[in-house]
Amino acid sequence: PGSTRPGQTTAPPYLPANVGVIGITGGGSLGLDYYRSDAMQHERLFIIKNVDTVRMPDQWHGLSLLDTLIWTPDGGDPNDPARAGAIRAVKDWVWRGGHLIVMVSSIDAAWSDPKSKMADILPPVHMRQDEIATPQWLYPKGDDKNLSNFNVKTFEIKSATTDTRGVELIQPDHTRPAEPLIAVSPYGFGRVTLVGIDLTDDRFVKDTRFFRHGLPKFWTTVMGWQNPAFLPRGFPPFSQLAKDGRVFDDLSRERHDLTKFIPGQVAMKQTAATTLFAAILLFAVYWLIAGPVMYATLKSRNQLRHSWMVFGMIVIVFSAMSWLGAMLLRPGRINTTHFSVVDIDSTQHKAGIIRAQSWFSVFVPKHGASSIEMEANPDRSNLNLLASPGLPGSEKGSFAGAQSYLVNAIEPGTIESVPMRSTAKQFHAFFSDYIAGSPMEKSWDPPIGTITLKPRGFRLKKNVPFPTGTLTHNLPEPLHNVSMFYCTGSKDELVAYKWSNSLVWNPGTPYSIAPGTSIQVLVEEPANVKLVERRNQGVRFVKNLVIGYEGRSRTMKTGEGYLGLVLSKSGGTDFERINALSFFNYLPPPDFVRDPTRNQGGGFGPSGPTHFLRSVGRSLDLSHMVPMKRLIIIGHIHDDGPIPLPLKVDGEDVSSAGWTVVRFIVPIEDANP
Repeated sequence: PGSTRPGQTTAPPYLPANVGVIGITGGGSLGLDYYRSDAMQHERLFIIKNVDTVRMPDQWHGLSLLDTLIWTPDGGDPNDPARAGAIRAVKDWVWRGGHLIVMVSSIDAAWSDPKSKMADILPPVHMRQDEIATPQWLYPKGDDKNLSNFNVKTFEIKSATTDTRGVELIQPDHTRPAEPLIAVSPYGFGRVTLVGIDLTDDRFVKDTRFFRHGLPKFWTTVMGWQNPAFLPRGFPPFSQLAKDGRVFDDLSRERHDLTKFIPGQVAMKQTAATTLFAAILLFAVYWLIAGPVMYATLKSRNQLRHSWMVFGMIVIVFSAMSWLGAMLLRPGRINTTHFSVVDIDSTQHKAGIIRAQSWFSVFVPKHGASSIEMEANPDRSNLNLLASPGLPGSEKGSFAGAQSYLVNAIEPGTIESVPMRSTAKQFHAFFSDYIAGSPMEKSWDPPIGTITLKPRGFRLKKNVPFPTGTLTHNLPEPLHNVSMFYCTGSKDELVAYKWSNSLVWNPGTPYSIAPGTSIQVLVEEPANVKLVERRNQGVRFVKNLVIGYEGRSRTMKTGEGYLGLVLSKSGGTDFERINALSFFNYLPPPDFVRDPTRNQGGGFGPSGPTHFLRSVGRSLDLSHMVPMKRLIIIGHIHDDGPIPLPLKVDGEDVSSAGWTVVRFIVPIEDANP
């Protein structure tokens, strides 16, 4: 971020953890500047422009600042040897959950070349050079007559391929015919999006109609955002709403952190609290016996001359009790408390791939240095990551003699020398690998079974077929509070459906995947803007427009889907918070519109909108998987579950307990009618 290249956006000394960051290899913002304000969205967006693809980090964790990287034609040839290190880092970063968007130039063959260094992570599509008229989704109906044809790359899914990765062609407006200009497919736990039209074209950059209509449709489709762009003055309708005071300002906003439960989960305060209470109680009993009780007893017997001798005996007895209690209560072994999320994906590899993240505290009962490491397959360069950034809400300087220590960036899965003083230290661990041959192979396999989409089976509204089948897992513990999310992967309806089952899913027990009666859409799309034809007739008409975000109600009957219902309950339970974190980009926007006539009679104004943030666990978001057909199952192993990571402290396995979230990503097979 500190590059001095001309036009480079300079980052502040640090960015808050609850800010989204997007990197762009070109100098333009591609319309994303209109999403930087959090007036209409939950979290702020920071954009780093002119990312130099030659000088980028050569290790994936150097890119972990970014949620998304947009590689425009300005990014250069990915096959250039000078970019070899950066390309390796980008691949590893996407594998672990990053989102890479590639805008393929119509005159650039570097991406379509099957021998390209990036060919193995791109969606399995044929790229065809084509010339098309103005894509209809870029402009309002009847408002696209003044633009010439575009040279583009159109995509066609390869019919015969050994690649098992799914691929979908998506479009920003399923109500109007669209060319196949956007292709998406997973790579590891991330996603690669190919865009066949160059949005840096001057005809887009200088056209206010495109920024008003086409770009918001494009970005909400590609990113999954539900919030509108906060268009500046001259771009109705939201600019006029702000001018009229109908958009809440920053002074009346509430902010809730969806991850606020994680620090308390791993703080290890309960052990210290019990010991401290026992010590205080012992001291109180000592004070009573050595003081008022001893004095009253000796005085009643006229034996005050023996008070010093009795006092000395009491001191000896309680000193012995204190030492004995300390020896018994003092932990004598390494202990760990954790909050972990394990993702198991069987859509891309038969044996499955795994990603495990843990936030945990380690207590080592000694004064000295300890080593902490994660086991890894020596035949793979998976670069697991250990870090100790601290957690929000942690008390800085709460332990005497705090010390810093270094982590080797070449082998970040091991920390050789951590200063321990019989206190708990907090860490974040990131593990990712193929399951077969990994240290997590024995206990964390994908579920067994087949899920089939039967066109003649149960159907939801709008004739959407529903997946059915049976799955069995062999995890070490039962799963509780199981939630199912069916991502349709449909070009006509890019949504997901959620239902749940309150039963416990035990290991080895078949679980029937059936729709049940509690199906909810993941999120309802915002109502369409009405009277679109008046947009170009001046802002004087805007006050009468119904823009789709007014009069919103988040009740079960007229709400905005499952996620809207969760937000209406201030984030819901911790289980629901996990689900919201899993689809954060799809959260309905805050209720940013106020009615200025509501309180004309006096009294307090309406309460401000509530924003939901995430201070940790940004990589837990699975929103980028929603456009691809699959079943996502989220379950929970209760607080007595061991840490799932292959963690060792001083070369030994550790005793651990905590909460583990398991998320299965399961393929859906099509069945013949």
